[in-house]
Amino acid sequence: LLEAGIDESDRRQWGFRTSQRPAQLVLNALARIFALAGPVVMAIDLNDSEITQSAEGANQDLLADRVADGLLRRREEVRRTILEAVCTA
Repeated sequence: LLEAGIDESDRRQWGFRTSQRPAQLVLNALARIFALAGPVVMAIDLNDSEITQSAEGANQDLLADRVADGLLRRREEVRRTILEAVCTA
């Protein structure tokens, strides 16, 4: 999840095979690990300013579809986890 990735020497030292993983895979792995201990509530902040700005542009439906699709996929992929979409005004 680091933008610059993992330093090459650190990656080799700790035995990581790749320098970056898609955020989706990291989120799924964390949800699985946390679910081993018990039920999990995961809150996702939907960054209201980006959604507001995109609603003013031509791609408003595209963004809404992508957000909805992403949340539904997470719901299908995680176990013992409640997803909470957080929007603040």
